[in-house]
Amino acid sequence: MNQVYRSGIKFMRLLILSLVSLSLIVGGCSFNPSPMVKGIKLPSSSANTENICFKNDCFKVELAVTQIERAQGLMYRDKMEIDRGMFFIFPNVGSYDFWMKHTLIPLDIIWLDENYQVVDIKNNAAPCLQTSCPIFTSSVRAKFVLEINGGQAEKIGLKVGDYFYIVIPAKAGI
Repeated sequence: MNQVYRSGIKFMRLLILSLVSLSLIVGGCSFNPSPMVKGIKLPSSSANTENICFKNDCFKVELAVTQIERAQGLMYRDKMEIDRGMFFIFPNVGSYDFWMKHTLIPLDIIWLDENYQVVDIKNNAAPCLQTSCPIFTSSVRAKFVLEINGGQAEKIGLKVGDYFYIVIPAKAGI
């Protein structure tokens, strides 16, 4: 009986070790996990991204498609590469408000219509660590919003009426 009991324990240990190993493999164990700030998981560098361009200036942007992604935005980021940003995709054309609460870097907020035409710009929206933060609203309804580092819109000469375009990689097969 003692022999059977010991065999059962060995089996259980092996089973648990196998399950833990399998969960690490399936879960995508990585040496570069997404950073955590104040309990919020920030997107990793492998987040869903696209390239959006204005003339010769392109930005590799993270896509904010879900309500949770749009609400999180670029909060708690203490830096962002100069050619990076976030592209907010809304289900319908509408009036979309933005604020800079818990945003640590200045941003240009650019509203675009369904044709990727710039309909409004808020240059250099300042970070806000207060309880009450200003809300930025476009004067024109939009379908998309692009956030890039503060000052970049002016630097590349972006103005209302200009168009952006999406760069689809050749590997997409389109």
